[in-house]
Formats: sequence, C-alpha cells, structure tokens
Amino acid sequence: MKKILIILGIIIGLFLVALAINIAGYSTFLNWPLNKLVAGTPDGSCYVSSDCKIANTTCGVCNCGQAVNKNWQAYCPFKNNFIKCKPCPSLQAQCLKYACRTENIK
Repeated sequence: MKKILIILGIIIGLFLVALAINIAGYSTFLNWPLNKLVAGTPDGSCYVSSDCKIANTTCGVCNCGQAVNKNWQAYCPFKNNFIKCKPCPSLQAQCLKYACRTENIK
C-alpha cells in the first residue's frame, strides 16, 4: 500500500511540474492534446474564398498555419514566451471545390 502511495505521489508531482512548465511558457507540449480534445479536427469546408482563413491548427510554436473555415478556432491555452521564429511566407486561403486551400502569395 505504501508503494502505491509513493508511485501516485510521483505521478501527481510530475503532472504538476509539467503543468507549471506549460503555464510558465518554457514548453507547450500540453497544447496539442488539449487542442485535439476541445477544438477537434480543423474544419476546412467552404463555399467561397471568404469562408476561409489562415490559422494555426496544431498550436505549434513556429507554425505558419493552414487554410481552415473562418468559424473554426484552435484551442491553445499555453503560449511560448521564449522561442523566436523565422517569419512565415505570405499565405492566402482560397476555396477550391468546397475545401479551403493554402496558397503562397507571389
């Protein structure tokens, strides 16, 4: 019984440390499972190009995004405050055959 309590204490302690690391912004590895659970699969449906937008769908720190429906919203509660990313290329969202597509702006 004592071993079970020690193991349970270690698991709870590790979870609290992981949560603190995410809240502090040093790492955001909990964003991905929370985004999948809360926001679900990105909605890429559209009728016209104005139904689409470029959005971060994976909560990745240096993610430039992809085309999704303008009403779909990612859930990324933890922000990374320490990593600097390269600028993203100029992108635009287009509706092609009722699906949002990402295109480079030339």
